[in-house]
Amino acid sequence: MLYDLIVVGGGFAGISTAIELEKRDLNAKVLVLEASEQIGGRCRNANIGPNGESSIGFGAQYLGIKQTKIYNIATRLSSLRNNTKVYGPNPWFRNISEGKWYDTSVETSWNGIQAIDLNASWSKKLSLCKTVLLVYALENLINGAYPSLSWGAHWLDKWTVKEWVDAQKLHPWIIELWEMGVRDIMSIDPKDLSLLHFLWYNVTNGGFFDEVTKDTAGGPQEFSVECGMGGLAQRYSKEIRGDILLNSPVVEVKSCENQEIIVQCKNGKTYTARTVAICVTPGVTNQIKFTSFNNTPVISHERTHLFDQPIGYIARVILRYPYRFWHNVSIPQNPNANFYGFSTGADSTELGVHMEWGIDVSDPAKESYALSVFIRASIFDDIRTMNLSNEKYIEEVERRLKEEAIELTQMEAARMASSVEWYEWPKNEWIRGGPNTYTRPGVLTKVGKKLHEPDGPHKNIFFAAAEYAPANVGYVEGAIRSGELVGQQIYAKLHGKDVQSVLIVGKKPNILLAILYALLWVIVCSIEIVINIILRFLNSIMIPEHACQMDWIYPLLYLTVLTIPSPYALLVPQIFTFVIVSQFDNITGFKALTAPEPSPNRIFVHEMCVIFYLLVALFQSSRSATFEWIIYALNGALLMATYGAAITHEATHVGGKLYKIRSSFIYLMAKSIDISLGISWGFGQYHWKGHHVKFACPEDFDTPYFNESFWEFLPRNWMGNFYYGSRVDSIVIIITFFSCSYLILGWKALAHLLLQSVVTQISFSSNAYTQHYGLNRNLTYKSAGNNKELRSHTWDSPGWLFNSVLMGAGLHHAHHVKYLTKLAKESVPLDSGIGILDSAGLALFPQIWFKKINPLIPTEIRLIKKNDLIEMNDVELINKSTVNGRNNLNL
Repeated sequence: MLYDLIVVGGGFAGISTAIELEKRDLNAKVLVLEASEQIGGRCRNANIGPNGESSIGFGAQYLGIKQTKIYNIATRLSSLRNNTKVYGPNPWFRNISEGKWYDTSVETSWNGIQAIDLNASWSKKLSLCKTVLLVYALENLINGAYPSLSWGAHWLDKWTVKEWVDAQKLHPWIIELWEMGVRDIMSIDPKDLSLLHFLWYNVTNGGFFDEVTKDTAGGPQEFSVECGMGGLAQRYSKEIRGDILLNSPVVEVKSCENQEIIVQCKNGKTYTARTVAICVTPGVTNQIKFTSFNNTPVISHERTHLFDQPIGYIARVILRYPYRFWHNVSIPQNPNANFYGFSTGADSTELGVHMEWGIDVSDPAKESYALSVFIRASIFDDIRTMNLSNEKYIEEVERRLKEEAIELTQMEAARMASSVEWYEWPKNEWIRGGPNTYTRPGVLTKVGKKLHEPDGPHKNIFFAAAEYAPANVGYVEGAIRSGELVGQQIYAKLHGKDVQSVLIVGKKPNILLAILYALLWVIVCSIEIVINIILRFLNSIMIPEHACQMDWIYPLLYLTVLTIPSPYALLVPQIFTFVIVSQFDNITGFKALTAPEPSPNRIFVHEMCVIFYLLVALFQSSRSATFEWIIYALNGALLMATYGAAITHEATHVGGKLYKIRSSFIYLMAKSIDISLGISWGFGQYHWKGHHVKFACPEDFDTPYFNESFWEFLPRNWMGNFYYGSRVDSIVIIITFFSCSYLILGWKALAHLLLQSVVTQISFSSNAYTQHYGLNRNLTYKSAGNNKELRSHTWDSPGWLFNSVLMGAGLHHAHHVKYLTKLAKESVPLDSGIGILDSAGLALFPQIWFKKINPLIPTEIRLIKKNDLIEMNDVELINKSTVNGRNNLNL
């Protein structure tokens, strides 16, 4: 029998080719040869419903409302499941970047794209803006129908995606997001993928940032098919009037002199047709031998480059659960967060896991709850090397997959999977991997217009696949469009028409938009360059070898404002400290520098500046109008809470009686009323011999308990400081200084000192509260050297400018490690965007503080009072707080 068309491959491309020809020619004789046991190609179902009534795919699974071809077929032959409704309102996504796990919701993500946090620092946002503009500029150079004809195609095809990303000098966070995006979307290593291919893929699917990366409404992942893509392919194939033969892999296609084509299958059977459509994965086409009657090359040299396309390394895993443990999860940003996706992205190798990406594929209406996970297929090869029996192999695979699911989700409940299904695409000899194929640099530009042209001696061998589509490359939509295009071309060929007359519709380049985005990109790059030049200049003059990294700014600033006869002018340094200094790092994204040992001479210069400032403020306060003395006193207190406190603290650690006496003079004026930290030698005596030995223990009155409010901590902190600081010489000096101030300057000076002392102590106690809140290190202390079981230290603030100005005051974890032990242990960092000054103010409001900070402290290292533990009666807490058989709650 002579067929009009033989279709090799029974995926959506092959089915669409056959249907399109039969639609145009009612008498067309069509034969479809499928190599595997079922129709569908890279679409294969995995039943996850209790009765198999709800299906998802091991392969292609999603579609969007803008993918009109597959959308119309799906709504006609099945029903759709709206994934955005399954996820719930404002769903969350968890990923790891720069070694830290991040949770972002749709509302807190830029353009609704997973993992791109709107709350990122300005330096990250600037880097993001730069790379987004460049992508938009390059995407507008791409010819969707013929990528090799794009503007600058040869230049773009010389780069890999990784080389292009690295050349942009982006923020490390953005670089990792790029790698995560490429891996999660295409399952391909960026170092292998051609930049031209990547841009072409994005352009034909609506743009990388506008469509491809969206998992929300309007994106290509918005819907799933109720019967699964595999089931939909089988239903769609029933519309073919011709024959369909399964288990019929083709091994040879021979062009005859009479313009007929003989197709031979692996089982030895042959079939003859006037035209042939090869509708298989490009890389698999190499398994077919193309011959001709005169032994001339059948396939053009240009097209053979496409046959060398590698395919992704991914297998698919479906984990079914009795309930969605990833919903109603308590995280710092939301006590009832609903997660819809997870990614290990660029860090998967460092984490030692194979799972790269997972997404919620549940169907709550059918009580079906599952995660679909993309996993590197090498995990199965690793297990095979163990030479286990088939039963043991399955047990080991399930165990490993559950363990990796815990790492992917960061939730222990992932171990509770009631069933695990997987499909190894690389082991399918007719697919060899998934989900996408790709080209390496230098391939696409060699193809030219051959991408959509027939081949063979008589130009009657056609090629259709998702990878050849003029639109929606890589998606089922692309496979259908490619199949329909080839079906139209075959119809033209069979009826004596010019194949070139078939219109090929694809996105055309927009040079004006490309130029516009390029200009904006140049502007942003220029801004970034200017900022970097300024910051490098500041670095060169502000970061000498000692910790006092900005010696000239603070003394100059404080002494300058003293020349202005107004108490409100003195607020300028405080605004500089609390607003500019504390928020500088949130704007720029700079992290803290490790503060080296400060120089005693430099500390002395700063001390003299503070003493002079306090004395002048005291003198002006005594001569000021009514109530203005309050402003002067508050200025002195704010100065002592920041700048003066840092100087005194560093002076204490430098050592030597002279420096401690200098330090005591500052506190003599600022905190004398409570005879507390910094009075004479009391500060150095307790701080070094007491706090640095007992910190993060119940006996340390500078360490608050977990769930102890600041106002509960304050009297305990004051009493402890009073006890250690109340020496006879201190009391004598205090009484003398207060008396002289009253006799010489009057009652306003005395009131000034009293108010200044009280406010300063509150501020200083709030700093101590912030730096040590709720942390327990569970050790027996005799001396610093015996600290062998240190489990946690104290808060670290990310502030670069803050730690430069205030001598590393925010690097409190590093400070304790430096003076207590050389063992490097984990710290509990302050939440992103919170500096030591911000949190010291936040501590004054207990409910807000608990809500923001409590989730940051791991259960096992919380310092909990015995009474609180009994009231909680939390067995799980007690279990979690026992480490290596030892109780960690200081009962």
